[in-house]
Amino acid sequence: MSGDRDLDRIMARRLAEMQSAARQDSQGPGGTPRPPRDALVSVLGNRGLEVLERAEEQFPRQAGAVVSQLASLIEAGQLNQTIDGGQLLQVFRLLGLNVRMPTRISVERDGKMASLSERIRSMDGTN
Repeated sequence: MSGDRDLDRIMARRLAEMQSAARQDSQGPGGTPRPPRDALVSVLGNRGLEVLERAEEQFPRQAGAVVSQLASLIEAGQLNQTIDGGQLLQVFRLLGLNVRMPTRISVERDGKMASLSERIRSMDGTN
């Protein structure tokens, strides 16, 4: 059963290397901790940055507090998944911050996508 011990030892060493690399990634160049916003941006997914920027424009003080709290969870390893725009928007809304996002409606016709307003403007009575 020495093979199992060897495998366990290799896995433990690899885990320690990964944890060390994660700690170094959480710090900026020269070993200084990176800003909370950078830590959050590193885990944002689809449209997450757009939601964050809108929240910072509309609620700068409150968004800063949310960013610092989320960044501390990321640094502590308690939040290790990608956060997409919808999830981040839900966090802000659960906290009572109604972040307004621009709404766009697109219409497909003949294989081309165009905004609804463009389609309405271009209509000249033909279907």
